[in-house]
Amino acid sequence: MFRARPMIAGLLLAIGSVLVLVLLPKAQSREVLAIMLAALGGLYAGLGLAGQSTSKFALQAGVSAVFVILSIAGLWFSPWLLALGFFAHAAWDTVHHPRALNIFVPGWYIPACLAYDTFIAMFVLAWW
Repeated sequence: MFRARPMIAGLLLAIGSVLVLVLLPKAQSREVLAIMLAALGGLYAGLGLAGQSTSKFALQAGVSAVFVILSIAGLWFSPWLLALGFFAHAAWDTVHHPRALNIFVPGWYIPACLAYDTFIAMFVLAWW
């Protein structure tokens, strides 16, 4: 089911992201993480549009809004909320399997995002 190459690619991208984040002052890294979480969450609205269903779009747009709210809360209140957001993003990615929501997601997307999101969430927990 999950292929190794996309997971390795997601992990390598996450390591690259972390290398950039640690070069920034911690406050700016937190801002970048919040932007990343909001942007990654926004992808779901696009996936909902690809589903060509009003109800699927509404669901995905609602999920996108949750990630935007988590990113703002993580920026304003606690970086732990950013970690929660990235873990939640990984969990939601796994639900996108075609049998779960019947929304088109490329085969590489789920394992790559699962690896990326989980690594970034663990980085946030370790750094703060």
